[in-house]
Amino acid sequence: MKKIYFVCAMVLLSLPNVIAQNYNRGSRYVSRELVNATVSAGLPIGDASDISNVNLSGGLLFQWVVRDKLNLTFGATYSHFLGKDVKEELITIEYDDISTVLLGVGARGFFTQEFAVGVELGYGIGIAPKTYDGGFYYSPNLRYYIWTSTNLFLNYTNITNNGDSLSSINLGLEFSL
Repeated sequence: MKKIYFVCAMVLLSLPNVIAQNYNRGSRYVSRELVNATVSAGLPIGDASDISNVNLSGGLLFQWVVRDKLNLTFGATYSHFLGKDVKEELITIEYDDISTVLLGVGARGFFTQEFAVGVELGYGIGIAPKTYDGGFYYSPNLRYYIWTSTNLFLNYTNITNNGDSLSSINLGLEFSL
Protein backbone atom coordinates (compact mmCIF):
# COMPACT_ATOMS: atom_id res chain seq x y z
CA MET A 1 0.00 0.00 0.00
CA LYS A 2 2.91 2.35 0.71
CA LYS A 3 4.12 1.86 -2.87
CA ILE A 4 0.78 3.05 -4.24
CA TYR A 5 0.85 6.17 -2.06
CA PHE A 6 4.43 6.89 -3.10
CA VAL A 7 3.65 6.58 -6.84
CA CYS A 8 0.53 8.76 -6.50
CA ALA A 9 2.50 11.41 -4.61
CA MET A 10 5.23 11.45 -7.28
CA VAL A 11 2.64 11.86 -10.05
CA LEU A 12 0.89 14.70 -8.23
CA LEU A 13 4.17 16.48 -7.46
CA SER A 14 5.27 16.31 -11.10
CA LEU A 15 1.92 17.52 -12.49
CA PRO A 16 2.70 21.28 -12.31
CA ASN A 17 5.89 20.76 -14.31
CA VAL A 18 4.03 18.86 -17.02
CA ILE A 19 1.28 21.47 -17.31
CA ALA A 20 3.80 24.32 -17.43
CA GLN A 21 5.38 22.97 -20.63
CA ASN A 22 4.65 25.08 -23.71
CA TYR A 23 4.69 23.35 -27.09
CA ASN A 24 3.61 24.20 -30.63
CA ARG A 25 -0.18 24.28 -30.46
CA GLY A 26 -0.89 24.21 -34.18
CA SER A 27 -0.09 20.60 -35.05
CA ARG A 28 -1.67 17.32 -34.04
CA TYR A 29 1.75 15.72 -34.25
CA VAL A 30 2.98 17.94 -31.41
CA SER A 31 0.27 17.08 -28.96
CA ARG A 32 -1.49 19.90 -27.13
CA GLU A 33 -2.86 17.45 -24.62
CA LEU A 34 -0.10 16.96 -22.13
CA VAL A 35 -2.54 15.71 -19.48
CA ASN A 36 -5.33 13.44 -20.72
CA ALA A 37 -8.13 11.37 -19.24
CA THR A 38 -9.34 8.09 -20.70
CA VAL A 39 -12.52 6.04 -20.34
CA SER A 40 -13.16 2.70 -22.02
CA ALA A 41 -15.29 -0.41 -22.06
CA GLY A 42 -14.21 -3.77 -23.35
CA LEU A 43 -14.90 -7.42 -23.87
CA PRO A 44 -12.80 -9.92 -21.93
CA ILE A 45 -11.15 -12.55 -24.14
CA GLY A 46 -9.26 -15.76 -23.47
CA ASP A 47 -9.35 -17.00 -19.87
CA ALA A 48 -10.91 -13.72 -18.71
CA SER A 49 -14.08 -14.43 -20.72
CA ASP A 50 -14.73 -17.46 -18.46
CA ILE A 51 -15.06 -15.26 -15.37
CA SER A 52 -16.15 -11.84 -16.71
CA ASN A 53 -18.47 -10.30 -19.31
CA VAL A 54 -17.25 -6.69 -19.26
CA ASN A 55 -14.11 -4.69 -18.55
CA LEU A 56 -14.46 -1.01 -17.57
CA SER A 57 -11.51 1.31 -17.14
CA GLY A 58 -10.51 4.92 -16.69
CA GLY A 59 -7.24 6.69 -16.19
CA LEU A 60 -4.87 9.62 -16.46
CA LEU A 61 -2.15 9.88 -19.07
CA PHE A 62 0.77 12.31 -19.22
CA GLN A 63 2.52 12.93 -22.55
CA TRP A 64 5.93 14.32 -23.40
CA VAL A 65 6.73 15.37 -26.95
CA VAL A 66 9.97 13.80 -28.17
CA ARG A 67 9.74 14.66 -31.88
CA ASP A 68 7.08 15.97 -34.25
CA LYS A 69 5.54 12.51 -34.66
CA LEU A 70 6.52 10.79 -31.42
CA ASN A 71 5.25 11.19 -27.85
CA LEU A 72 6.31 9.30 -24.74
CA THR A 73 3.62 8.58 -22.16
CA PHE A 74 3.25 7.72 -18.50
CA GLY A 75 -0.13 6.60 -17.25
CA ALA A 76 -2.16 5.22 -14.40
CA THR A 77 -5.37 3.34 -15.21
CA TYR A 78 -7.98 1.69 -13.02
CA SER A 79 -9.24 -1.50 -14.72
CA HIS A 80 -12.28 -3.41 -13.44
CA PHE A 81 -13.40 -6.81 -14.74
CA LEU A 82 -17.01 -7.44 -13.66
CA GLY A 83 -17.40 -11.00 -12.34
CA LYS A 84 -20.12 -13.16 -13.82
CA ASP A 85 -22.27 -16.03 -12.60
CA VAL A 86 -21.71 -19.36 -14.35
CA LYS A 87 -24.26 -22.18 -14.04
CA GLU A 88 -22.84 -25.69 -14.07
CA GLU A 89 -25.35 -28.50 -13.74
CA LEU A 90 -26.98 -27.99 -10.31
CA ILE A 91 -24.80 -25.18 -8.96
CA THR A 92 -24.05 -21.56 -9.83
CA ILE A 93 -20.50 -20.27 -9.49
CA GLU A 94 -20.26 -16.56 -8.69
CA TYR A 95 -16.92 -15.07 -9.79
CA ASP A 96 -15.60 -12.01 -7.94
CA ASP A 97 -14.91 -8.71 -9.66
CA ILE A 98 -11.21 -8.15 -10.37
CA SER A 99 -9.75 -4.66 -9.95
CA THR A 100 -6.27 -3.58 -10.99
CA VAL A 101 -4.33 -0.31 -11.09
CA LEU A 102 -2.12 -0.31 -14.18
CA LEU A 103 1.04 1.83 -14.01
CA GLY A 104 2.93 2.04 -17.26
CA VAL A 105 5.07 3.88 -19.75
CA GLY A 106 4.60 3.95 -23.48
CA ALA A 107 5.16 5.56 -26.83
CA ARG A 108 2.78 6.96 -29.42
CA GLY A 109 3.75 7.45 -33.06
CA PHE A 110 1.69 9.60 -35.44
CA PHE A 111 1.48 8.28 -39.00
CA THR A 112 -0.95 10.96 -40.20
CA GLN A 113 -2.66 13.85 -38.45
CA GLU A 114 -5.63 11.57 -37.71
CA PHE A 115 -4.00 8.21 -36.92
CA ALA A 116 -1.54 7.15 -34.23
CA VAL A 117 -0.25 3.78 -33.05
CA GLY A 118 1.09 3.20 -29.58
CA VAL A 119 2.04 0.69 -26.94
CA GLU A 120 2.17 0.74 -23.13
CA LEU A 121 4.16 -1.56 -20.86
CA GLY A 122 4.00 -1.71 -17.11
CA TYR A 123 2.80 -3.45 -14.00
CA GLY A 124 -0.77 -4.01 -12.82
CA ILE A 125 -1.20 -3.83 -9.05
CA GLY A 126 -3.97 -6.18 -7.90
CA ILE A 127 -6.56 -4.35 -5.78
CA ALA A 128 -9.43 -6.83 -5.46
CA PRO A 129 -9.97 -9.60 -4.60
CA LYS A 130 -7.20 -9.89 -2.02
CA THR A 131 -5.96 -13.13 -3.61
CA TYR A 132 -5.25 -11.35 -6.94
CA ASP A 133 -1.65 -10.12 -7.14
CA GLY A 134 -1.71 -8.37 -10.51
CA GLY A 135 1.19 -8.76 -12.92
CA PHE A 136 3.08 -7.46 -15.95
CA TYR A 137 0.90 -5.82 -18.58
CA TYR A 138 1.17 -4.66 -22.17
CA SER A 139 -1.33 -2.78 -24.27
CA PRO A 140 -0.91 -1.99 -27.99
CA ASN A 141 -3.39 0.57 -29.32
CA LEU A 142 -4.67 2.32 -32.44
CA ARG A 143 -6.00 5.89 -32.22
CA TYR A 144 -8.14 8.08 -34.47
CA TYR A 145 -8.13 11.79 -33.63
CA ILE A 146 -11.64 13.24 -33.93
CA TRP A 147 -10.39 16.67 -32.86
CA THR A 148 -6.97 17.85 -31.77
CA SER A 149 -7.89 17.27 -28.12
CA THR A 150 -10.03 14.11 -28.45
CA ASN A 151 -9.41 10.67 -29.89
CA LEU A 152 -11.11 7.30 -30.13
CA PHE A 153 -8.92 4.32 -29.40
CA LEU A 154 -9.02 0.58 -29.76
CA ASN A 155 -6.63 -1.42 -27.59
CA TYR A 156 -5.78 -4.91 -26.47
CA THR A 157 -4.76 -5.19 -22.82
CA ASN A 158 -3.14 -8.27 -21.31
CA ILE A 159 -2.17 -8.64 -17.63
CA THR A 160 -0.01 -11.73 -17.04
CA ASN A 161 1.22 -13.38 -13.84
CA ASN A 162 2.66 -16.91 -13.57
CA GLY A 163 0.91 -18.16 -16.69
CA ASP A 164 -2.50 -16.72 -15.75
CA SER A 165 -3.76 -13.80 -17.81
CA LEU A 166 -6.57 -11.29 -17.97
CA SER A 167 -7.11 -9.95 -21.48
CA SER A 168 -9.62 -7.63 -23.07
CA ILE A 169 -10.26 -5.69 -26.25
CA ASN A 170 -11.41 -2.18 -25.39
CA LEU A 171 -12.95 0.77 -27.20
CA GLY A 172 -12.46 4.12 -25.52
CA LEU A 173 -12.27 7.87 -25.62
CA GLU A 174 -9.31 10.04 -24.60
CA PHE A 175 -9.65 13.78 -24.06
CA SER A 176 -7.45 16.57 -22.77
CA LEU A 177 -7.92 18.09 -19.34
